[in-house]
Amino acid sequence: MSKVTEIGNGNGVIETGESFKINWNDAFATSAWGLMAPNPGEKVVIEIYERGGNKPIAKTTAVV
Repeated sequence: MSKVTEIGNGNGVIETGESFKINWNDAFATSAWGLMAPNPGEKVVIEIYERGGNKPIAKTTAVV
């Protein structure tokens, strides 16, 4: 699991309009090619799943 350094307003819940910060030096992404760390400037897809869910409830793209 990536180290999330800040979540929304600090209550541990990400709500609409809030954000979370990830230290990309500690972040990993999974893909069909295995486990990899993103490089600066690369785009990564972030998907958020409900506990036990198999489809993302939110999805966005970010540049590292």
